[in-house]
Order: sequence, then C-alpha cells, then structure tokens
Amino acid sequence: MKRFFIAVALTVACAPAFAQEVVGLQEAQTRRGPYLTNRLFDNIFISVAGGINIYEGENDSYGGKRLAPALDVAVGKWVTPSVGLRLQYSGLKAYGWTNARTMYAVASESADSRGMFREKFNVSNLHGDVMWNISNAIGGYKETRTWNFVPYVGFGWARSFGNHAYNNEFAFTYGLLNNIRLGGLVDLNLEVKQMVVNQRFDGVVRGSKGEGMTTITAGLTFKLNRRGFSRPIVPVPVDLTPYNNKIASLEGDLADAQANAKRLADELAAEKNKVKTTPAPAPEIEARSWVRSSISAATPCLRKRS
Repeated sequence: MKRFFIAVALTVACAPAFAQEVVGLQEAQTRRGPYLTNRLFDNIFISVAGGINIYEGENDSYGGKRLAPALDVAVGKWVTPSVGLRLQYSGLKAYGWTNARTMYAVASESADSRGMFREKFNVSNLHGDVMWNISNAIGGYKETRTWNFVPYVGFGWARSFGNHAYNNEFAFTYGLLNNIRLGGLVDLNLEVKQMVVNQRFDGVVRGSKGEGMTTITAGLTFKLNRRGFSRPIVPVPVDLTPYNNKIASLEGDLADAQANAKRLADELAAEKNKVKTTPAPAPEIEARSWVRSSISAATPCLRKRS
C-alpha cells in the first residue's frame, strides 16, 4: 500500500510538467518516425543516483526505522527515440523488523517492548531493463524536451547478504524514470521502482509467496558520444515530363530530317539513273546538224553581196 501511494504521489507531482509539454506540442519542434537505427555506441548514457530503500517483508506493517540508503548505477542505450535498454545495479542496504532471531537480525540488539528484533542486511539487484519513453512515443521525438516519462520493466539477479549469510533470488523490477533535461550532456533523473522477489529473500519464510523493496532515488544521467536521432533521407521524385516532352520533340524533328534526307537521296538517285539510260547522239547526225547550221548562218551574207 505504501508503494502505491508513493507512485501516485510522484505521478501527481509530475502531471503539470507533462501537461505543459502536451499543450506546447503544436508550438514545439517535434519529429515523428521513422528514424534511422543508430550505431552501436551512439546514444549511450551512464546514470548515478542515491536515495532510500523501503523493504517490504513479513513485518513491514510494523513501521519505524525502515528507511535505508540506496544506490543506483546504470549504463544504457536508446535504440530508438522511444525504446531503450539498460543494465542497472540497485540496492545497498535494507532495514526491517522480525519477530524471531533470523539470519539478518541484529545480534547485538535485544527485542523491543513488542518482541520485535531489528533486521539489517545488504541488498544487490543487478537487472536488465526495457525502457519506453512515453513522451516521445505519444508526443513525437524532441531532443530538447524538458521532461521525459520513461516506464520500464526488467529481470535480474538479487542477492541479500550479511551476518555471514546470504541468499540469491530471481528478481522482477518495474518502475518509472523521470528525465529532466539540464543540458545537452546532462539530465536530472528522478526514479521510483519496485523489486519483487521470493518471500524467503530476507531469511523469513512466512506469509505471502513474494515480497519486495521500493526504491526512490535522484541523480544525474550523462549522455555520451553521438546523441539524437536522424530521419532517413527519402529521395524526392523529379518531374521529368518537360524533359521527356523535349526529347520526344527532338526525336520527331530528327525523324522528319531523316525522312527528308532519304527523299532527296531517292530523287538524286533517280536523276542519275535517267542520265545513264538516255542514248548519246550518233556522229553523222551531229555532222549534218553542224553543216545545216553553218549554211543557215552563211545564207544571209550571200544574199547581201548579190
């Protein structure tokens, strides 16, 4: 129940910022997919945060002195503007109460007036998470967005140890990460998460089958190497209609010129054939024609003399 109220309180606190982002979407420079898949070492980030752990075991309703220090260290990568992968160590300390001498009970302390013993142990939860940037998924990708909401789920290996004892369990983790942009390289991260393990994790086997730990942390995220995402370059189709029309016109002119050249060549060939087939005049006929021409030319002169 406590973690439910914590989650609700954080959601209510973050709602105004998210509403502000949504209202400003029309004026903001947002970009929607698809996007190019980035290279292996692009959009890498490292996070470090500290806060509190609240362990929920068999006697978590007893209350009092249950807040323990928490440490988060993570490295991850955004594969797309909306989907990311992360490997995180979370844990440090866990405090609780038990009504019997268990393996994590503080041996140096006696039971209180209610017969409860203090319980202290170390916690290590190494888990891989799949993250979903709901701000980019719904509002469109915007590299300079001030506030990003990132719910996630993950699985991993949890270990409790102390008092020369230990226990290893499979762990399921879910939570909400709030990234607040401080600049191009650094974000402020506020995170609340819940680890769920087998109920024997703290050495007490009683009650429900599962128990867990709520963690609330604040820290910094450092963004490395190449940051941001690019759209694929879509080739713009070129309208070739004017060029095709011009080519067709030139081809038509060329065809007309070739046809005209062929016609002239045919006419020339025909004239040459006519010259070859016309017979040449006989020599005698040519001589007679010359004599007659000479006589005709000389006749006027003879008449004048007579």
